[in-house]
Amino acid sequence: MSTQQPTLDDCIESLRLHIRSRQRTGLRFDVGSSRLDPAEQMSREQMLATLCTESSDCRRCPLCNARTHVVFGEGNGEARLMFVGDAPDSASDIQGRAFAGESGQLLTRIIEAIKLQRSQVYLTTAVKCISPQGAPGDDALEACLPFLQRQIEIIRPDFLCMPCRA
Repeated sequence: MSTQQPTLDDCIESLRLHIRSRQRTGLRFDVGSSRLDPAEQMSREQMLATLCTESSDCRRCPLCNARTHVVFGEGNGEARLMFVGDAPDSASDIQGRAFAGESGQLLTRIIEAIKLQRSQVYLTTAVKCISPQGAPGDDALEACLPFLQRQIEIIRPDFLCMPCRA
C-alpha cells in the first residue's frame, strides 16, 4: 500500500481547520494586537539582538568554518507562531536569513494562506550554520541548542512548528 504525500493545498486546508478550531475556543489571531507594553517589547528585541550577537561569534562546533553567515533568525519578537527548520541551506547561509531559498518561498506562501504575514511570525533554524555534508550531526545540534532554547524562552510562542523525525 503506497502512502501519498500531502499536497500544499492539503497542508493549507489542515492549518485553516486547526486555526478555526482554536478560534472557536477563543484563541485570537489579530494582526495588529500586541500582547506586551512597548517597554517589554523593546526588552525582548534587545534580548534577541544580544543573543544574535553572541551567536555570531560562535565556535562551538566545526560548522563555523564553513559558514558565510550565522543564520540566527528573524521576525516578530512577540510572535505567537514560530517556525524552526533543521539547518540553513545555501541561500540562507549566503543571505544570513532563515528560510531564504525555495523552501522559504513555499513557507511564505503557507504563512500567507493562513492569513498571516512573514513579519508576524518568527523564523529560525535549530542549527545556525550551514553543514557542507548535508544534514548536520548531533554535535552541531547540541552546540546550537542553547541558542534555540533561549530564542523560544524569549519569544514564548503559542505554537511551535518544527520538523519531525521519523
